[in-house]
Amino acid sequence: MLFQAVAPFLDNPDTVVAEEALCAALAFAEHPGLTGHRDGLAGHARRLLLVCDTRWRRRQALDALTAWGHDTTGLARPGDDDRSPYVTSSSWPCGDGDPDNPPF
Repeated sequence: MLFQAVAPFLDNPDTVVAEEALCAALAFAEHPGLTGHRDGLAGHARRLLLVCDTRWRRRQALDALTAWGHDTTGLARPGDDDRSPYVTSSSWPCGDGDPDNPPF
């Protein structure tokens, strides 16, 4: 039911609305009863990857395409492999990674 609510917004001319609808639809499509919608969503995810600069949206689209067996060659950008746009590679943001030496 939630998927059906967001699906009409996937082709919305407002790109923010379309991207939000796609992010919701990608999550909903993980449900076994919605697997038939994945190929259609893959096209939307590819288009998002061509125009979107938001790392977590790009990561979600890449993860979905990969999980569903689609080729993502050429769609990734530098930085897309980072799992979080908010945390640096160390376990402590701006720290040296030593849990006994936090950055505060």
